[in-house]
Amino acid sequence: MGLLGDLTWRVAQPIDQAAMAGYDALVADVEASLARAFRMLLEAVDRKIDGEVGATHGELAALLEESWSLRASSSGSTPGPMS
Repeated sequence: MGLLGDLTWRVAQPIDQAAMAGYDALVADVEASLARAFRMLLEAVDRKIDGEVGATHGELAALLEESWSLRASSSGSTPGPMS
């Protein structure tokens, strides 16, 4: 039997509802697994971004403090953050 005959025979056969239910359950399991994996990936990316932002914030604060200290030592007064 050729390809066309094989396809025609398959289409003419009744659909096994139990097999379809099993297939739907497998698809639902894969979708749930992918959703969990995607959430875990997003959480990991969020933690990485938070860590990088925190580190950058600390570096910027240290640079600002150093700048204020240099200004204070050169002018003889203690400038505030807006000076």
